[in-house]
Amino acid sequence: MRPRVLALSCIAIVLAAVGALSAYWLWSADRLAERIAAWSAQQRARGYEVSYREPVIGGYPFGLTAQIEAPRLASPRGWRWQGPSVSGRAALWDPFTIELDFSGLHRVTDTRSEAAAPVEAEGERASAVVHLQSSGRIDRAKAEVAGLTIRRAGEVLTAQRAALGLGPLRPAAGGRPQELALTGEAGGITLPEDGAGPLGPALQRLAFAAALQGEIPPGERRRMLEQWRDAGGSLEIARLDLEWGPLALEGEGTIGLDRRLRPEGEVAARMSGLSETMDRLVAAGLLKADRARLVKIALRALADGTDGEGRAVVALPITLQGGRLYLGPVPVVRLSPVL
Repeated sequence: MRPRVLALSCIAIVLAAVGALSAYWLWSADRLAERIAAWSAQQRARGYEVSYREPVIGGYPFGLTAQIEAPRLASPRGWRWQGPSVSGRAALWDPFTIELDFSGLHRVTDTRSEAAAPVEAEGERASAVVHLQSSGRIDRAKAEVAGLTIRRAGEVLTAQRAALGLGPLRPAAGGRPQELALTGEAGGITLPEDGAGPLGPALQRLAFAAALQGEIPPGERRRMLEQWRDAGGSLEIARLDLEWGPLALEGEGTIGLDRRLRPEGEVAARMSGLSETMDRLVAAGLLKADRARLVKIALRALADGTDGEGRAVVALPITLQGGRLYLGPVPVVRLSPVL
């Protein structure tokens, strides 16, 4: 083949490939815009108010990006959300894996009460990865935030980092309840002064792996939780790690709600720092000094080794029942309804 013919053939192949790629990208961009519009229409049909500026689609030639400015969403149940610019990205060869960036200020307002203070959440960096099924439904997702600040009515909660994972969702089948996998981790947490409690405002670490058993129906929050509880709903905790003030805890168990929507269940736990924790509870007036002395004597007898700081480690069940939290057989603090 002559060099000139070969060169022209190569150019033709390249142009054909570029043309095919461009056509596929344009088709994909159109489908993306249609999906965003279809999702908005579905939410409006459910009674939500949805608004945003016209999405800016880009990412040519090997990906798809969408930039959505001034997004707002209002629920028929009485809350309104408005957030910063949200951007998404997916590779052309893997359109079911979407990377999102939602860094900035998010505000949630209860529109049913003029006196209700809005909740503001802001992350210096906030991102998520969403995996879709071929049907377009979400299979699983994980969000990560660095430099998180949450404000409400003058109270401030901060966290150096936080992550939350949802899914996969296992549908109900054969008498088995629906199950949604949940994971979470946060570190460097500073609680609001009013909500810090006797263990102090510094929560060094909180991590969990759990499964939400049972479907939570839509509706008003109290009725929603009551229906979930009555249907046998529970939170199955496979792993719980907590470091809060002097207390370090590892555990697993099951938590549900009682008739008054108070937490109810049991966690098998291994704990250290309990002596210092008892002192904090006494200082806060949540535990009488004589009862704390009896608890400490019992804990010394039950100690099973020491942790890395030389503190006694105790394996005890934590029971939540009848509006009280029990450490072993000893009632420690009262529990309030979740609503």
